[in-house]
Amino acid sequence: MSGPGWQAAQLDHDLFDNGEQPGQSQDGRWRLLLDGEILNLDELCLVHGIASLRAATDIFKCAELFARVGEDIVANFNGAFVIVAWDSIKYRLLLIGDHFASRPLFYRRTDNGVDFASELKGLLAAHPAGTAVDATAICEQLVYGTHFAGRTWLAGCQRIEPGRIVELTASGVGHRTYWQYQYHYSGRRQPISSYASVFAVLLDRAVERCMRGNRRIGMFLSGGYDSRSVAAAIRPFRRPIPAFTFGELNSRDMQVAPVLAARLGLTHIPVAPRKPYLLSHAHAIVWRTEGMLPLSSTTSVQIHDLLCEHMDIFLTGFLGEYSGSHTWPALLLARGRAGAVKAIYHRFVAPRLARARAVLRPEVFDRARDELLQRFYVSFDRIDNAHPMDISDAWNFNNLQTGSTFQAPVADRHRLEMRAPHRDMELVDFLMTIPPWSRIEQRVYKRMIADAYPGIRDVPCVNSMRPIEPRFLVEYPRMVMDYVGRRVAAPLRRLAGREDRLGREINDLDADVRNEPALQDQLLMPLLADGCLDDSIFANKEVVTLANDHFAGRSDHGWLLMQLISHGLAVKLLVRNETERLPPGYRI
Repeated sequence: MSGPGWQAAQLDHDLFDNGEQPGQSQDGRWRLLLDGEILNLDELCLVHGIASLRAATDIFKCAELFARVGEDIVANFNGAFVIVAWDSIKYRLLLIGDHFASRPLFYRRTDNGVDFASELKGLLAAHPAGTAVDATAICEQLVYGTHFAGRTWLAGCQRIEPGRIVELTASGVGHRTYWQYQYHYSGRRQPISSYASVFAVLLDRAVERCMRGNRRIGMFLSGGYDSRSVAAAIRPFRRPIPAFTFGELNSRDMQVAPVLAARLGLTHIPVAPRKPYLLSHAHAIVWRTEGMLPLSSTTSVQIHDLLCEHMDIFLTGFLGEYSGSHTWPALLLARGRAGAVKAIYHRFVAPRLARARAVLRPEVFDRARDELLQRFYVSFDRIDNAHPMDISDAWNFNNLQTGSTFQAPVADRHRLEMRAPHRDMELVDFLMTIPPWSRIEQRVYKRMIADAYPGIRDVPCVNSMRPIEPRFLVEYPRMVMDYVGRRVAAPLRRLAGREDRLGREINDLDADVRNEPALQDQLLMPLLADGCLDDSIFANKEVVTLANDHFAGRSDHGWLLMQLISHGLAVKLLVRNETERLPPGYRI
């Protein structure tokens, strides 16, 4: 599609059939490209008096809703999508992401205008020369594992943030927010059981909405709360569907998930990781994630061939903190906004700065740290709530979840698509009316599962290996005692070689990295030698020392090494376009 001074093309129609694109409204004003899907288009067409479009393609329905209502209709869209929309009357181009930035859309200002693409590779292809690495963004990623406020590791390349519209006109680039993460409870607090019953009804609707269409649907099933609640809400006539559990054979997930699957009538498929697994999949993972995530966060790529034999779309239980605070002592003791910011700083920033300091040149670290801290405090500007737990949950969503947790399972979305029932907007809007005391440690969530799905209430949850206990005054003292016991016992277990990792992680990353010395010999060292880890940014001698210490067993730096290798590989594959080691089918 094209207009005065611009043009756009959609190269990949993914798994969802949105119809021939671009879609155009009947009055000719709007032309749209849609990547992803909007699950409630028929409902919105009915509400706005265009029910006759039920047989039309999704892209045409979307364009017609723009014509009838305007671009603000996106606030009512329910799904994972990005939209490029041309308004032929006002001569403006809109780049729109969904409420959670579930699907990436990048843009970069240039001397002649703005480039945009669904992958960083697209921006690099448009202007391959002069691309620079953003040192502050690198520091930010080494601290948090992700980037804040739409930043990327490539200077000038931005990512559309959750609930944002970027407007391109002849006069420049503008931004506005159509939705933000904000709790809005008021009035008399309802009993926990009342919140739980509404939660169950809305989750049922959300899961059913995600089951639509004729594509093959499966899911990931762990032993935690999130995936079990999605699995339990699948209506009986939709079962069985394949449910994959990915983990060590002796892990808690592998013990609990088969019991859940049997109770719920799912076809359980356990998958143990093949070791070694990092080196053999590094190039494919980084090519897909484009250096935005450490490669160890997306290792499910190794089983995507198997997944594709059984499904086209998978359901995930990723929640995004809406249903309850994961609290820690400093947050519980915080009073007001300043106390919450201080507690968050000391939990997420202060202890992690040493990670960046260890591998960045001192002058780069000092400069980046100052900007990073300034960006940390600015990151609270978009949070309007006052209660410390509300502030913590909103900050976590805005800055950590959207850039990391939400993106990991869609690393290979050219082959597999994801639907997340817990991110259904009808459900999220309700969850954000629940006040903090009712959300603390997911009280409402646990009550909902216990009451709505009693058949799985007694199946242990992997974080405690006890049945679901929705009574807060019974469960919380146990949690505190367990926490204290683990802190006391951890050094002794570590010395005895019996460290308890709760079985929730699929691997001991430090040990797995150490067991693949080829990661150092065949990846890290060549990347350093080739300058892919820029020695004007990275303290490469210190990087070598850190790697030597790790592989010799003198210290644990597995996660940091994965970040460094991911960044170096991203420079090699994307900036330098050295793609000779990519698997077949990855040079897209």
